[in-house]
Amino acid sequence: MRVDKPVWEAGEVPEFKADVRNLGKRELIVFQAQVLCELEVDGDWFEWGASYDVRSSYFPVGREYHDIAVTLERNWHRKSDRATLRLSPRKHSVRIAFTMQPTGSDKGAPVRVVSNAVEIEVLADEEKED
Repeated sequence: MRVDKPVWEAGEVPEFKADVRNLGKRELIVFQAQVLCELEVDGDWFEWGASYDVRSSYFPVGREYHDIAVTLERNWHRKSDRATLRLSPRKHSVRIAFTMQPTGSDKGAPVRVVSNAVEIEVLADEEKED
């Protein structure tokens, strides 16, 4: 996972890009959308809380998908208590987890991978850069 802009003004919605690559030995299915991922912000795990309609992508060995959009909007809800994601002014650590599903003939378990951590900073209103 990566971010083009490490510092965000108050009220902005931080945006990231994620890449996935199948380095395993199984053919899988992946969803190239944040809505079926889990998001970790500062050690708390969040899941998408709004409705969605996405299609899966065939994910054979060696395939890569790039630039999957991830945004820290308010549709993310903490798994432990369903609280809405709110970013306070400070530095935050963010990771995303993709879960790849087995193909129809594969009876194995899903594969969950967690990205690298990316650090961003959200400024307070009075700290906005000119």
